[in-house]
Amino acid sequence: MPEMWKHRFDFPMFYFYNIESETHPFEGQAFIAAQVLSEVLKRYQYSVSEQPVELEDFVFETDQERYFWPKGNPRFDPKKNISFKQVTRDGKTIGGLSINTGSPFLFLSNSFFWYPYRPQGASLPGYTAFFLQHVPDWSYQDGIHNQMIRNLICAPEVLQKRRAIIMVKAPFMNGGGFPPLPRYLSEHAGSISMEKTLDFLDPAIKNLDNDSFLFTKGKDGLTYFIRNNDKKRAAKQFEIELTIPPCKDKTTCMIRINFGELSQITLSVHDAADGSAIDTTSMINGKNLHSDLFIPVPDSGRKVRVEFLPFFPENAISVKNIELWYY
Repeated sequence: MPEMWKHRFDFPMFYFYNIESETHPFEGQAFIAAQVLSEVLKRYQYSVSEQPVELEDFVFETDQERYFWPKGNPRFDPKKNISFKQVTRDGKTIGGLSINTGSPFLFLSNSFFWYPYRPQGASLPGYTAFFLQHVPDWSYQDGIHNQMIRNLICAPEVLQKRRAIIMVKAPFMNGGGFPPLPRYLSEHAGSISMEKTLDFLDPAIKNLDNDSFLFTKGKDGLTYFIRNNDKKRAAKQFEIELTIPPCKDKTTCMIRINFGELSQITLSVHDAADGSAIDTTSMINGKNLHSDLFIPVPDSGRKVRVEFLPFFPENAISVKNIELWYY
């Protein structure tokens, strides 16, 4: 924070000042955070890129309000698009980075490291690449929860040969009782086991407000759900409710929802008793056929509600089944 305060006038925007509901940092904060972080990472051994990692001006041309300068600052015209620095190497943007190129540095984060524009390398990991002259790895996942759990519990191999792991921790994210250290996960991930498989239309799963979406069983064994357009106010999401039974000597359940086809959808799970948020995940890029939610489970079990929010609710989404894993 002292460095942020010191450089607060060096950048026109540390945050999206013109969008009150926007909490993500913009170029200023990402740039200064990367500068400070790089001084720490320079303590470790790493190879310098053969081609120089450089900064270039980039103008995001769009009609979206957030990419125009806010009113009130005489230095910037609110009618013009915001410009920021992108990160390039060998004349090409470094983009969103890869998950496992062999770099000793791994970023684990959600969208709080994404801005101002990840596809152009304009991000906290991207700016770190510029200061280090070394392109790190980045495991990215949308969602509000500490992404370390989701990215590592079933893939501890991504930790191998790392010298430093950098994770995002936004103020509204709570640990939810999950192990805080990657080392713990890498040592215990082998103990995770699948204990139960449920059909999406199993009596144990209660569909809430099921007149908003129609559910049908296909000949292929998949359950299809599609928005009910006959309803006056068709919802964009729907919920299911189920009770997570306890499992001996294991305190966390991973609900794995297997889809029948690539889907773009956000899933969130809440405690059914008090409505508190437990975990969220998004299949933004539609690369996987499953999505995982992590839930601490007491000895008495826990009743939860899972919300499905398709990016394109008018399209049919197919679900194969729901698996309950424990560790």
